[in-house]
Amino acid sequence: MIELVEKDCIAFSKEMNDWKEVIQYAGELLEKKGAINHQYTLDMIQLVEKNGPYIVVMPHVALAHARPQGNVKRNAVSIVTLKNGVNFGHSTNDPVKVLFAIAAVNDSEHLKLFQKVADYLMNEENVNRLMNARCVEDLMKNKTRIDELEGGLIVSCYADPTINPEMDNSVAMQCVAKSCVAGGAKAIRTNLEHVKAIRSVVSTPLIGIKKIYKGHDELNSSFRITPTMREVDLLVEAGVDGIAVDGTKRERYDDLTLEEFIAAIKKKYPHIFVIADISTLEEGINAYQAGADAVGTTLSGYTPYSKNPILFGTIPSPDPDYEIIKELKEAGVKRVIAEGRINDGKKMKKCLEAGAYGVVIGTSITEPKKIVKTILYDVQN
Repeated sequence: MIELVEKDCIAFSKEMNDWKEVIQYAGELLEKKGAINHQYTLDMIQLVEKNGPYIVVMPHVALAHARPQGNVKRNAVSIVTLKNGVNFGHSTNDPVKVLFAIAAVNDSEHLKLFQKVADYLMNEENVNRLMNARCVEDLMKNKTRIDELEGGLIVSCYADPTINPEMDNSVAMQCVAKSCVAGGAKAIRTNLEHVKAIRSVVSTPLIGIKKIYKGHDELNSSFRITPTMREVDLLVEAGVDGIAVDGTKRERYDDLTLEEFIAAIKKKYPHIFVIADISTLEEGINAYQAGADAVGTTLSGYTPYSKNPILFGTIPSPDPDYEIIKELKEAGVKRVIAEGRINDGKKMKKCLEAGAYGVVIGTSITEPKKIVKTILYDVQN
């Protein structure tokens, strides 16, 4: 059904004051395309004024329409998604987050068009995709933005009170991300706290994570990367295109297996791609077989059972784990995202030559403290 809606007749994440404004806007989209005249828009509003919010047919979804009466020139549908939702006065289905404006040339065509929209809305995945979409491409079935990462640099603008407290500021991360994209970065990876700020200034794919710690001492406590649906929901609401999750064999922080967790994400958010961060070859294979769109070498070396365990932040930084990239590719993992201890173009190139789909560089770009320490170490040694 979405394929039948003209691209100019879909508007995303609009901020509206009331239901009349929403219907007026949806009608104007059709007017500009020459599908209806202004009277049809007024008739859609009048029907709600007369009959109440009966057009709110299901939770968060409304279908605006009217009798054609010569005001419809051709069959057409417009769609408006609402950033914060708008109340139409329905006792159970408010707030409305998606409004369809449906126009048909006669009663017979009206029923056919309504049926197509109803069939589309019967699929829960379609509704979720609509409410979370930011562009037409997000609405295409099984379409995600992971293809844009191929062969490119992903900059990790990660800053939190434990790892990078001096840069733990949304304005700072926003500026860093914008500058990195201007320099050629294909994507940005960041933590939940800075997603909204970065999303407002970059259109490149945005990968979100949220570390959850167990214990009061975050520096020395065990953590997991985006371990439950609660963090996933918050990241999607903030505006990410992809989510990095914990793909290690360590104890999980929910009651799901990794396969069940990834399946739950994909069912609820089919337009979101999932990267499983792992530390060993076995974990990478398992995560890929569990349904991850990509496997990240982020934690290689940072679990006690990694092949060559190291301390995070070690200076000078040991070489990246090129071997695990090759092994994962040889094992059939389609997309390997190289991350960890990659601090220059030469190392990035070696990762790509080893088979990496994309390469993440973080602290060597976004943590001035570590950059300065590395320079001074080189001077002193």
